[in-house]
Amino acid sequence: MSFERNLHYDATETERRASNTVLMARVEEIDAEKARIRVSAAEIESAWIPFSSSRAGPDRTWHAPEPGEQIVLVVPCGDLNNAVYVGSVYQDDYPAPAHDVDVSLTQWQDGAEQRYDRKQHQWTLSLPAEGMIRLEVGGSSLTMTRDRITLSSPRIELN
Repeated sequence: MSFERNLHYDATETERRASNTVLMARVEEIDAEKARIRVSAAEIESAWIPFSSSRAGPDRTWHAPEPGEQIVLVVPCGDLNNAVYVGSVYQDDYPAPAHDVDVSLTQWQDGAEQRYDRKQHQWTLSLPAEGMIRLEVGGSSLTMTRDRITLSSPRIELN
């Protein structure tokens, strides 16, 4: 390969890698056991790549991405084999569930919803009729269903 041709190849490869350091992609598959996803970005399909969490140390969170989600990938050096999913992006099929900066909201596919409105100082957890809320502290528990509230504790004090 001539020096000029090699220089052209190197410049093209550098440009390609630089333009692929951040990609918009779509989740195609998930391996929940390994916290990995396969994604597609344009005509490119990835190998299994890790997905991020808001916390992944001694304190951890879990909310796996799902097929069809539009996501952002950080791709060190433009090498898709080193890509990491860093977050999801709203899209026409899945628009933002709220439009108020004072509201923090999580909605689930089954209709459950967790909402905190800091302006109103109100936290709401809403479940479908067949849902159940269970709070546990040590040997005490409070269970709520659509037609029953059960309190269980070694000792109950009423004031």
